Amino acid sequence: MANKYEGYMFSERLQNEVVGRALVRSQLEFKKEQENLEEFKKFNDRQGEACEDLKRENEGREYHYMNLNMFSRLAKLANDAIETIPTKLQAADAARHPLNTPSEVIAFVEFCKTMIRDFKEKIEAI
Repeated sequence: MANKYEGYMFSERLQNEVVGRALVRSQLEFKKEQENLEEFKKFNDRQGEACEDLKRENEGREYHYMNLNMFSRLAKLANDAIETIPTKLQAADAARHPLNTPSEVIAFVEFCKTMIRDFKEKIEAI
């Protein structure tokens, strides 16, 4: 019976050692998983920051796009006016009569002609 008891005790010690080693291994794996989780949290935070940076950059680009769109429409309006004004000015200049047209109107037409001439020179210089 003592032999049987010693065998049982030996078996229990072996199982206890196996369980102890498994516990140590599990604790090490748990610690490793905790470290992995911390790294993942840091990575996730960096990704969140990168996402916020991209959102801010996108908002800036949207703002610039809206400004470009507005300036494009303004440029079209100016181009349309530039094309129309010289034609209208020629018609007004042809319709004026030196004896019947008020001097203010004559001065205005001459001012417009000078302004258009200067404007064309500036455009050609650009």
